[in-house]
Amino acid sequence: MSNADRERDEGKPIDHRPFLFIPYWKKPLSPSLSADDGTKRPLPGSIISWLCDGLHAGPYFPGQTLDVTVDIGNAGGGNSTSLATVIVYWADPTVGFAKPTFFGATMVAVPPRGGFAITSTISAEIPSWAPDHICLLAVVTHPLDVAGPVASPLGDRHWAQRNLSAVTASISQPLQFVFTAANPLREEAEFMLSAQPLDERRLAVLGLRLKATPAITEMLLKLQDHGTRLLREDRRTTAIRLKLAADERRLFRLTVELGQHLEPHEFTAIDVVIRRERQEEQAGAVGSLGLVIRGERR
Repeated sequence: MSNADRERDEGKPIDHRPFLFIPYWKKPLSPSLSADDGTKRPLPGSIISWLCDGLHAGPYFPGQTLDVTVDIGNAGGGNSTSLATVIVYWADPTVGFAKPTFFGATMVAVPPRGGFAITSTISAEIPSWAPDHICLLAVVTHPLDVAGPVASPLGDRHWAQRNLSAVTASISQPLQFVFTAANPLREEAEFMLSAQPLDERRLAVLGLRLKATPAITEMLLKLQDHGTRLLREDRRTTAIRLKLAADERRLFRLTVELGQHLEPHEFTAIDVVIRRERQEEQAGAVGSLGLVIRGERR
């Protein structure tokens, strides 16, 4: 049911402003979770926050042109099509976006009352010095429906991210993954940085997208600072508290030791999340990152 229908049923005046969002899921996921209409924010816990369905990218190679399109929805109750601005950014693998790099922008006309539109292709060359995997960030905004100033894909319907780093597993050698933890807020804050295996339900969803078989496996996670000083290790969830100044970014290293061999068609995944201390889990999350580990080809 659209916002306009809810207002009509409740006898309230219809709000004619646009209600724009980037859809994270496009089909009903359960009887209680209909298709994304922008109202379910923070994102439900069953949604993979670093893999938005509405943010599409072509094959990525550093030093070459990357093509991106973004799906935009409008659940506003008016009768007029809204001309929305869509901006795309990119960044090194990161949890939390402090200062992402501008990629490109475009405008798209989005019809109201549950209408959808797809942007024209936004193309730009990613520098040759960029890492093998990057994070994409998109935002939609309109003068009558302005996006929040803080990049908040988990909590703001205007923002979305597609963070995916894939590595090949080796039972004989630990995997090492370097990433940035950033404070996107405009004030100093305390955070909890955590890494843990993706739960079975979301692994199944990811498997459908990757056309691969999810594998539930034991793993040892070691979180280190960039100088390789061990901060925490655990067999399920490793987490540390840290204080970051406004826009501060800090490098970390995650080492993963798998407990079993993965076949070429199998994969597992790790969820890395940074959230505000002393807040609800989803409401306090300000950034996330996915590490997908595929089986080694023989």
